[in-house]
Amino acid sequence: MEDRRALLKLVTAVMGAASAKYPTETARWEAVRALVRHGGRTDPDLWRLLKVLVPGSGLVCASGDCIVVRWVGQELQVLVGERPNEPWKGYLSVAPGGWTERWDDRTVADTAAREYQEETGLVIKPVILLDVCGPEHWHSIAKPISRLDPQDGFEVIQTDKPAQPDGFPSVAHVHAGIIVGGALKNTAEQRSTRWMSVNRVVRRYGERLTFDHAASLLALVGGVQRVRELTRGLARWDLEATIPVEAT
Repeated sequence: MEDRRALLKLVTAVMGAASAKYPTETARWEAVRALVRHGGRTDPDLWRLLKVLVPGSGLVCASGDCIVVRWVGQELQVLVGERPNEPWKGYLSVAPGGWTERWDDRTVADTAAREYQEETGLVIKPVILLDVCGPEHWHSIAKPISRLDPQDGFEVIQTDKPAQPDGFPSVAHVHAGIIVGGALKNTAEQRSTRWMSVNRVVRRYGERLTFDHAASLLALVGGVQRVRELTRGLARWDLEATIPVEAT
């Protein structure tokens, strides 16, 4: 009940502030939706109001993310890409995703699939929920424990960066999934998408991971047997020509 009251208070305040510029209820909802989707670029004034209201409302935004996996023999590989823009420009993304939208998503798994396609062009199927991360600071650093094989053990370290620097607390629901279709493309969210072993990710990019992706990767390794049972033999989509496998 308290959550509903907080939501009602927030929506009432935002809609009231937007009433002059957006005279109908539909127009107001679409304005807020565009703000969230485009990071405030569509209406900076209304965005500033949202940033003030949301932290004090007690509300937490939900996001759906996914680590796409495949098996090469006994080796687990994950699909990764580089962030071309801020936040985390130049860092490695392991679990692309984004905020759940009440207009488009029935579940956080729907969110993960929709966001993955928007950011990479690939159609995926989330098959297992690995972890729930946030809403405070992200754990974006992976540090090997074993010198022989990071997949045998690594620790994650909390970054100094806040989970949502723009003021919107968010809880990430991280899935493991497989590719079922689509065509790979570069976008404003991700580029240079390629397969990489968990070993390679931790050793080479452990200190340059985005968001809470170190914790997400640890959850993947921790549940690797279950992930194997649910994903092995399911991925029939041949993307070898367009998604190169990085040497391990």
